[in-house]
Amino acid sequence: MRLRLRHKISGAIVITFFFIAILFTVIQIQFQQHRLELNIKNIEILLHTLVERDTEQLANEIFDDRKKAIRIRLSEMRKVQGIISISVFNHEGILLTSVGKAGDDQKMTVNEIESLRQQSQMQKMMWKGYGSLLFSKEISFLGQQLGFIRVHYSLKNIETDLNTSYVIFGGLLATTLVLMLVIFNWILSKTILGPILYLKDETQLIVKGDYEHEIHSRQKDEIGKLADSFETMRNAIKTKISDLEQTKESLRQGEERLRLITDNMVDVISQTDPQINYTYLSPSIKRVFGYNPKELLGKPAVNYIHPDDVDKLSGIAEEARQNRVSSVIVRYRFKHANDTYKWVESATRLLYDADGASNGAIFGTRDIDDQVQINEERKQLEKQLLQTQKLEAIGLGFPQKSRHG
Repeated sequence: MRLRLRHKISGAIVITFFFIAILFTVIQIQFQQHRLELNIKNIEILLHTLVERDTEQLANEIFDDRKKAIRIRLSEMRKVQGIISISVFNHEGILLTSVGKAGDDQKMTVNEIESLRQQSQMQKMMWKGYGSLLFSKEISFLGQQLGFIRVHYSLKNIETDLNTSYVIFGGLLATTLVLMLVIFNWILSKTILGPILYLKDETQLIVKGDYEHEIHSRQKDEIGKLADSFETMRNAIKTKISDLEQTKESLRQGEERLRLITDNMVDVISQTDPQINYTYLSPSIKRVFGYNPKELLGKPAVNYIHPDDVDKLSGIAEEARQNRVSSVIVRYRFKHANDTYKWVESATRLLYDADGASNGAIFGTRDIDDQVQINEERKQLEKQLLQTQKLEAIGLGFPQKSRHG
């Protein structure tokens, strides 16, 4: 059975890539293992140096039982990047103090104490899914054992870097495969890839926003039909983009009109978040209440409501939320910038999120202080008139009663 050229080239690419991948994998693993071992050795040297540097001071502080000084010294040592925790124990293995949280500050066993006499230990262990080193050393002075120090160092950064290297290695393999595919494309460019690349370039122009460049193909086969389909798609996208631009312009004009209406209307439009803090105020609040809108943004709306009206409004709002009412109209007194209160009427639209929880509100507030004052004056006049009528009635009745008497 004869294989087609495309199959032969595909087979050659797969086989070549397979052997290159094996070679790269072996080299990468050996290199990264050597790198990891070298880093661990450097960390061991770092921990030895760090502990040796402060051994004499720690011995004095342990001898004098200055735990606070020990903790301060350990805090300074822990500033070294990678150190998880440092613990200091007395000569009996009882924890004196520690910094950090690694869970290795339990009491030392007798075997651990004996194993640390006149020598240090370096143990490898796992911590939170990553490797770590546990360095332990005896603290002594003039041959007298005073205590022990244990440093827990995380290898997370090193292992993360190692994983990154493997990702780069995978990218290198992918790049190699791409290069092989380029060779494959070059071989078949005269028959298939050339027209396909042409269509790709044309679609890239469409992606960049060039909808005026027409797509042509001299071929009459399936690729030619594909080119015609792309041309149909280009025309459809061009028409759709034009429609979207018109819609966008219409929305922009509508938004501008709405902004002009909001900015110039007599009423004050405001919005609050679920905590009843102002998130928007229309410019008309300057004219009506004397505030600059930026002064109130982020501030609680309740700060500007008359204290005697707060409970009433809270009750109305809570009842509306319980009954799932969308809008209410309330009257209350609002604080003017000159520290006086004015009667207002607010058409309130309560907002809810998808779960039905309160999501703030939108207020359309109107100054009705003059109207309220007029109503109050009218009530007073009506009251006075009623009082006068009662007095007149009483005055008219006295004479009649006296005549009958």
